[in-house]
Formats: sequence, C-alpha cells, structure tokens
Amino acid sequence: MVGEPRADRRAPGSGCRLGGLVATALLLAPPLPPGQEEGAESPPAAVPAEEDPLAPGPPAPIAHLGGFLATSRLVREAEPDRPVERRAVYAFPDRARATIQPLGGPAASREETFRFGGHVWRYAARAGRAVELAGAERTEALLGLELFRAAFLWPEGFVWEEVEVAGEEGRRELRAAVRAAAAGGPQPIGTLAASLDAEGRPGRISARDGEGTERHALVVIGWQSGGGSRLVPGELELFQNGVRVGRETVTLFSTRAIHMDRFFQPPDRAPEGDLSRPQIGIRTVELTPMVFLAHPLAAGTSWEEALARFQALRATAAEELKSSGLVLEETPTFALEERTGSPARVLLTLAAPHPATLPAGWSVRVGGPGLLEALAGPAEVNAARLARLFAAVPEGMRGGEAYVRIWPKRVQLTLPLEARRDG
Repeated sequence: MVGEPRADRRAPGSGCRLGGLVATALLLAPPLPPGQEEGAESPPAAVPAEEDPLAPGPPAPIAHLGGFLATSRLVREAEPDRPVERRAVYAFPDRARATIQPLGGPAASREETFRFGGHVWRYAARAGRAVELAGAERTEALLGLELFRAAFLWPEGFVWEEVEVAGEEGRRELRAAVRAAAAGGPQPIGTLAASLDAEGRPGRISARDGEGTERHALVVIGWQSGGGSRLVPGELELFQNGVRVGRETVTLFSTRAIHMDRFFQPPDRAPEGDLSRPQIGIRTVELTPMVFLAHPLAAGTSWEEALARFQALRATAAEELKSSGLVLEETPTFALEERTGSPARVLLTLAAPHPATLPAGWSVRVGGPGLLEALAGPAEVNAARLARLFAAVPEGMRGGEAYVRIWPKRVQLTLPLEARRDG
C-alpha cells in the first residue's frame, strides 16, 4: 500500500524516475542460503564496531551527494507475467539496501540484501531471519551492488582507466577496481568494465570477479534526467553469467533519501536504541513512496468533517482518473497541523504500481525512514502526541510533515525523517 510503512522488523539529482532484484544484487544474487527457514537458530551476537574489521566507515559524499534512492519495475525472463518492484537505497560510501517485492504483494513477501560496510546479509521477511554471506556469495552480492551504483553515478565513485581489450584489436574499455572491507583493510574483490556509446556514456557495464569471470552486467537502453544536468539510466537490461535475465524500468530516482545506520542492517541484527530519546509506542519504520494529491482544509476542521471531505474528494478524483486506469487507495490520509495535531490537508493517494509520469497536480514523497505510533482513533491525535513524536527524532535528523492514516479499527500516526541541514 502506498505510504504504508514497512516496519524495520524484517544517487544524483532529486525526484525523477527503479525494482526486480534491486541493483543486480537481488536480481542476480545467489539463492537464499540454508538456515533462513522458520525455526533457524538465533543469529550470533553483534560484534562491537571498534572490534569489527568489517564495520562501515563514516559517511563520505560522492560528487557532493550523500546517497540515492531508486525504485523500478522489473520484468524477469523467467516470469514475464509477474513483474516485481525493486528499491535500492545507497548511503555512501559503503551502506546499501536492496528490496524486491511482487507488485501489490504483502510486506511479508519481500526479500532484501543489506550491505553495512563489509557485512552483507540476505533477508526474507517471511522467515524473519537474516543470513550473513561469506566467500564467493558475499563477493557476488557486493559486485552487483557496486555495478548498480556505478551506472547511476557515472563516472563518479570509481577510478576508471582506459585499457585495450586483449584479443580485440582496436577495442578499448574503461575499468575500475572494486574493493571491500576486510581484516587488515580494504581488499580488491573484482573489476568493473564499461564500454562507452557515441555520447561518451556507458552503454554496457559488467562486474567481474577476481578471476576475471563476468558475474553481472547491465545494458543501458535509455537515459533520463537525474536532476540538474546529470543523466541516469531509465531503461536497463540485466544479465547474469552472460544470459539476459530481465528488463528494468526506473520509476523513481532521488538523492534526498537519507537513512539511519539501522536501516542498512537486518531487523534481527540491528542494535536497539537508535532513537536518541526513545518513547514507548513509537517505532522506526521504512516508509514506501507515496504519490498524492493534496487538498487544504479550513483551520479548525473536525475529524468528522475531514473524513466526509475525504470521501467527497475521493469520489470526484476516482471519476476523473477512471479513463487513465489509475486507482486510488481507500484509506483516508491527512497531513497534520504541527501546532495542534488537527487535520490540515486531505491526501488522496494512488495505489501501486505508480505511473512513470504523474497526473497534473500530483506529487511524490520518496520512501525512507520514519517514526510511527499506532493509536486507537483520530481523537488521540493531538498537539501533545505530535510533540512526543518530534521529541523522538534521532540526532542529526529532523521530522518532516506528519500525517495520519485512518482504518476502521486503527490509526497510524507517521513522521517522515530526513537529514538535518544546519546553516
């Protein structure tokens, strides 16, 4: 459901148009290792960061960017009639999370790859347990993630060198070493190789392991704006071991997605206490993208009046969208007035899958971290409740516009989080 949080149990420009196996890491990742079924043993205790040679380094921008979020629609060769949504989130230089979920499928159906420094985990929400990858599986997953990052940040983030291709006289390509954290310091794990098109952009990029064997590759079919003068892939073909495995259409790209460390660790491995001032009943969640049309409400509008207004506006909008094939969600959603907690705007939301081009007047709120509190009803939403939610915002972040979603037997009060920009 659009805007529905995915509880945490389980890169350039802003706002443009990615999902299937996220970055070739999920699409091209090895099968889930054994031990992730129900009843698997509890994971080992986390190693303190100061003792862990695979712990991530401090955040380090690339080309003045802290990271990026991309979502896409993936059609796989093996299941052309069952497209999936993929989400890839990067925080530079060494944090990433890739999620794959059937379009319209429940949260329990998602599968994810987490990178946290040199650690890489596969996680299936249905099983509820993560498995840490090692050896060749870890290398393959890391290469897939770095391949995807290289395509969307081109040419930033890697040191590229032009070389002549052995045995192919006159053909040259660009290559860059891929390194990952290891005991004793970063170690090379493989190579990226790019062939440029007539415009000087990479038409094809591959990831090769330490033996020179191609593991993953992508071919860029089309480009789109990544914000400003930067271009990012819009259409991709994905390959594994030389075989075409799917085609991906980028639906959202943003560099405004900033996430907390625990976002890049599986739910059963992430440390508790990320909230600087944790509050009972408030939990961290991953918010999915929301496509919405906002209608302001008069000051002092009651919840009864707001709900009636929602139903009237939804009926009108549904009729207007009928010919487009787009579907509105039925859940009443309202942005809140921060000082009073009263409903300030009706938010009509589109059901997934979202269109690549939004209808006139509609906006998109990218996914990312948020705080959520479950309440019994809208009457419990008030200034004191909102103040408590804002007081739980982690250090270094700030709360966005709070909103509430109302179901017959429950209400979800949600506060999106974003990086604080002081000065």
